[in-house]
Amino acid sequence: MEPDDFDKISKLTQVPEMSYYFISDLSNPEVLRHWMDSAVKDRNDKKRLAFVIIEALISQ
Repeated sequence: MEPDDFDKISKLTQVPEMSYYFISDLSNPEVLRHWMDSAVKDRNDKKRLAFVIIEALISQ
């Protein structure tokens, strides 16, 4: 996951119910941006590895 992936990921997280069991409501663009920025920073600092699985056949 990279910051440039925001548009693709935001299309996949528009339904609030998808975040029901997650710690953040990623359907909110501001929350998603903060989560992604934090994830990228923590990865660069070798603190954690956040990732998103995208179905290659349907690009979702």
